[in-house]
Amino acid sequence: MMLCHIYTHMNTPVAAIENGIGTIHEHLNWKPDYTHQAASHLKKQGLLYVTNGYYMLTDKGVAQVKEII
Repeated sequence: MMLCHIYTHMNTPVAAIENGIGTIHEHLNWKPDYTHQAASHLKKQGLLYVTNGYYMLTDKGVAQVKEII
């Protein structure tokens, strides 16, 4: 779910808000700690990274989302 959310808002004017490391939990309706754990796991898998304070997908992350949708 987190990957799909990030993908939806990547490279849009609202990316920093929707995918912000301090705000994404609100948009996913998750607790901040759970969101941080999920993001850490996805980073270790090479699916996302942080830039300028918000999450972005790696090429591998984009490919995984495209398999799902």
